[in-house]
Amino acid sequence: RSWPYEGPFTAKLTATYTNGCTDFITKNFNVLIQPKASFDVKDICSGENASFVNLSTGDRANILYNWDFGDGVFSNLSAPIKIYSPSTTTTYTVSLVASYNGGCSDTVSKILTVSESPICDFNIKDLGFLNTSFTPTNSNYTSYEWFFGEGGSSSNVNPNYKYSYTGNFNVTMKATNAAGCECELTKKYSATTDIQSVLNNNGISIFPNPNNGTFTVSNANQSAMQVEVFNVLGVKILSKTSDNGTTIINLSENARGIYLVKVTINGVTSTIKITVTN
Repeated sequence: RSWPYEGPFTAKLTATYTNGCTDFITKNFNVLIQPKASFDVKDICSGENASFVNLSTGDRANILYNWDFGDGVFSNLSAPIKIYSPSTTTTYTVSLVASYNGGCSDTVSKILTVSESPICDFNIKDLGFLNTSFTPTNSNYTSYEWFFGEGGSSSNVNPNYKYSYTGNFNVTMKATNAAGCECELTKKYSATTDIQSVLNNNGISIFPNPNNGTFTVSNANQSAMQVEVFNVLGVKILSKTSDNGTTIINLSENARGIYLVKVTINGVTSTIKITVTN
């Protein structure tokens, strides 16, 4: 039987034979208070925090707790948080003992699964003329996300990307494995052109690019042209004409950054981005 409250009690046993003879014995005993142990925890990915929600109950405060996390680590906190970092998917038997000082205890156990996390790493290959290839070290994960640092993105496993202009970009790769675990890695990449120049479809060439503020603008037909330079706010900072199809532009007194060079030949205008580095 059970007792609804704690305290000393006396138990009496009476034995009677069929001939009417009887005997009895009494013993004193204590009924101690006992809490009910209970907790909740969700499966996690390796390297994440496991948050243990303590759901234990009792008739009074000051319940004592003893956690066994299944990996040789213990805690007496009420609601502990623990990091599990196995290299492969591992299951742990987590136990909680709830007790009162001088009273009884109760134990509950649950299985926690810690799934293997993906490892993000990738290689970058310059294909020339601002074309770049990105290849993950592990191409067997469920999904990939790429962010190329100038607004472009891709969900391909092995994407190719063409940058609009030269510069230094932070490239981020995110990967998710079959267990839903994620990783993320960012690398810095410098996008350049192999010949350090820009050549557009109208035969207009600007070199070097990037440059220190001084660069040459020319066209393949050696036609007369007008060259205008604008900053990123659209403000014209320089205008120059050339009769022989070649001119040197000097922006050394201007701030480093991105500029737009507008070249007009026979009423046809082309706009090209350049980078001034110092």
